Amino acid sequence: IRPVAGQLGKNKDVLIISKTMKMKVVMTEANSRASTKFLTIAGVGTNSGFEIDMLPTAQDLPGKRFAFTMKTELARPMDDEEIYSKVVTIRPRFVVKNMLDCPLMVKQESQSIFQENEIFAPGEKRPFHWFDA
Repeated sequence: IRPVAGQLGKNKDVLIISKTMKMKVVMTEANSRASTKFLTIAGVGTNSGFEIDMLPTAQDLPGKRFAFTMKTELARPMDDEEIYSKVVTIRPRFVVKNMLDCPLMVKQESQSIFQENEIFAPGEKRPFHWFDA
């Protein structure tokens, strides 16, 4: 057995953490069916992206595609122990911040009308997801 990143010394028992694992992500949103995605947690130090399509419960409502980034890192949860763990951080891929003195309207070209969540008040910052599911 060989040490993983950050572990020092010889003759120490080492937990192998390079095994590929799967993670289940479930999203729910009002007026949409729950959507499930299985993600592979790869090696430490990797960055990747994924998308989840939310399908509406009624045919007259638009679908929505959520885009995220995923980063896998190695962390040491206890300072006094030689124990390491994988930490998976999931963040929205797009974040909009309105730095104007007036409302900002963001609309996808294929959409005919503005949705309520496409309007950003002055100073507002929040995740943004496109309506192209």
